[in-house]
Amino acid sequence: MKKGILITAIVLIIIAIGSFGLSKWFYYQGGLVMDGSGDFYAGISRKVHLCENLAKGFGITGAVLFVISLIIKKKDNKTTEE
Repeated sequence: MKKGILITAIVLIIIAIGSFGLSKWFYYQGGLVMDGSGDFYAGISRKVHLCENLAKGFGITGAVLFVISLIIKKKDNKTTEE
């Protein structure tokens, strides 16, 4: 169980990093266009904000799961020492 939590935490953190990179890519793509329509910029802005929010959510969830796995590991080490 503790390995599953740790693996899930690492996967979520990797997804968060990828989502953050994707948001920066969308931001960069929006900056390359000099004379886009308002709909284009609104769509790019939505994509940037969506990816940033997903990155925050996945990152926070991954960090919480990582802390939980560390707590479980520490608790298991205490019980084996006694």
